[in-house]
Amino acid sequence: MLPADFNLEKRYFFSRLCDMEKDFYVFLLENLLKNQRKMFFLADKRWWPECEKHPELECFEYGKYENWFDIDIQKVYRYIIWDCPELYYVAYDDLRLGLDAIISIGADTPTYTDDEICEINKLLYGILHNFDHITDPFELELEVHDYIVRSFDYSDTYEQGTEHEEREFQEIFTPVGLIKTGRAVCYGISRLAQFIFQRRGLEVANVLADAGSPEYKCGHAWLAIKLGGNWYHLDVTYNESSSTDIDIPQYCYFNVTDEDVRDTHFHSLDEECPDLVCNSTEYNYYHKMGLYFTEPEQITEKITHILKENGDKHRFLYIRVSPELNEATVSSALADGFLKMGYSTEDCLYLQSNGYFALELFPKNKK
Repeated sequence: MLPADFNLEKRYFFSRLCDMEKDFYVFLLENLLKNQRKMFFLADKRWWPECEKHPELECFEYGKYENWFDIDIQKVYRYIIWDCPELYYVAYDDLRLGLDAIISIGADTPTYTDDEICEINKLLYGILHNFDHITDPFELELEVHDYIVRSFDYSDTYEQGTEHEEREFQEIFTPVGLIKTGRAVCYGISRLAQFIFQRRGLEVANVLADAGSPEYKCGHAWLAIKLGGNWYHLDVTYNESSSTDIDIPQYCYFNVTDEDVRDTHFHSLDEECPDLVCNSTEYNYYHKMGLYFTEPEQITEKITHILKENGDKHRFLYIRVSPELNEATVSSALADGFLKMGYSTEDCLYLQSNGYFALELFPKNKK
């Protein structure tokens, strides 16, 4: 049996399977979650008359289904891995089908003992329970995002060497790298977020594609998340390593549209994920938090309000402006807000990138 909070219907790729594939998905998943990392499966006993010679092997009882070979087992296994960050101890590309209908999984995965898996799971659930008090989906997403950005670092890959180093190399692609060393590549970072979101009932999907620039692309992983019936891109890694170079959470890639990411993220979701269309701004960070501005007067009003409420506090603030507002206009609007409240324009520093402004406010003394 699966854990009560597993909620398969919220697992994006599971929902894309036919009934027979779903049954096989559940069969594989239940056994994988039993920590059977190096296991074997046989087809239904009726189909395999000699299976009594292999009592240690699990059998998929295909029951009402006519032909076990109608299952695309490679696709089902791929979908399980994409859906389930809990399976950090199973290699993504490690499934083999023998001529005798025996399926092997996990043979090339670095070995974890049951005790190690128990300890890792304990730490994972400890992180999960940090957010038990949050009920609003957007607030949950924001808290999880900020926690990951503040607590962990992005790590690049490194050369594999000894068996120990090879295992560490595998782990930076999973939440285990974050738990053990505080570092992981983009896939490990997104998988921790996915684990928390799914266990709290949010629907997310892995996006495995490329990112960078049109001239230089490399493999990258991020999430699509569904809020209020609409999908959004969420790239925790890019927010963690933003070019603004301020070591606090940033939100340029927090619930953004296809249009927002088209210059830096390159994906072809039409075939595998045709419904992952991201075109809403309702739950975009800047829109939701009232930090998206189309008029300079709005910027001045916002800065005035902040200084009125928290004028003596050092803080960071992020805003986003429409393409019609250039940097000079935004700078002037910010200055108007400071001067209106009697502060010096030197009490604000900012960095600007493609309509995103990272502000550092430290108004200490009025003029």
